[in-house]
Amino acid sequence: EKQMHEYYQSYQFSKLISTFREFIELLNNVYIKLNRTVMKNNDHDENMNDLTIESLTVLGYVLIRIAYMVAPIAPFIAEYVYRNIKHLFSSLEVPSIHLCYYSDFY
Repeated sequence: EKQMHEYYQSYQFSKLISTFREFIELLNNVYIKLNRTVMKNNDHDENMNDLTIESLTVLGYVLIRIAYMVAPIAPFIAEYVYRNIKHLFSSLEVPSIHLCYYSDFY
């Protein structure tokens, strides 16, 4: 986040997008692939176990943070992610990601 914030401050958007892409690839290739079976809840229990809930919560938190970081350069994608995930977090009461203060997240 700090590196991306520095790229915003210095208007180096090509580096910002490159760093963002690398992070998304890392998130997909490491976290999601390693936790896929846990997140799918293969037991098909109506009550998900704690590990499933925790891994999905972490992923949701990461996606919300990503949405905050890319909102200035990818507003529609950020809004889509925010609106589909904000109901998982009771602390997110703002109806749109674009009504949040950018400085609150850095």
